[in-house]
Amino acid sequence: MSVGHKQELILFTHIPKTGGTTLRTLLEREYKAQALFLYNDHGVHFRNTQQIGNRINHVLPKIKCISGHFGYGITFPHLKKPALALVTTERPITYLAMVRNPVDQILSLYLAFQRQRRIPPHMTFEQFVYTKHCRENLQTYMISGKSSTALKEAKENILHKYAVVGVTDRYAESFKLMKKRFNWKINTFPHLNPGHSDKLRREMSSDLISHLQSKNQNDVNLYQFAKEKLLQDFNQL
Repeated sequence: MSVGHKQELILFTHIPKTGGTTLRTLLEREYKAQALFLYNDHGVHFRNTQQIGNRINHVLPKIKCISGHFGYGITFPHLKKPALALVTTERPITYLAMVRNPVDQILSLYLAFQRQRRIPPHMTFEQFVYTKHCRENLQTYMISGKSSTALKEAKENILHKYAVVGVTDRYAESFKLMKKRFNWKINTFPHLNPGHSDKLRREMSSDLISHLQSKNQNDVNLYQFAKEKLLQDFNQL
């Protein structure tokens, strides 16, 4: 079934290990066949921007939501241009995202890599943070769609381009804002993909925490900015 030409198109910027898998499941339940998921586990292996643009344009008349590990503008680290520039539509576009305290986000990423056996089983978290897998200021990069240093642009996008930017440690408030903004029918959100990071977080040295915060200062700033805005918006409901 086709959607109207004035129907808002939602782009979900799924930042890894921010609670995005829970939100992705919610989007699947809410929009069903009217959602497009650009993930590797959905058989997506795009080599260039044109392939992504063609895929979106092909299904655009039938979808309400696009979700994937892409940044603002449907940007990917391995591609030079944003795919959204190749999407042909007059429909209004808005964005949705979740952000997280970067120390917790990186720790959760480490645990996920352990479960998936993508790192040696003996690798410690402290060793992990110095590998290529631990990209600094990833959240700033994805929300800005430009670079890990584009904090100003990321904040501007949160204010003017993203309908809601949820916060992992405020998931209930995030969900209620999203439900109201998008008029979702679902009344509860699923609790999925736990990271079991509490013990490791408590055992983390203050020096390592300081190192992570220093290396990810833009993400720390962005997380605090998004959380303040979220709570302000929630208090106005």
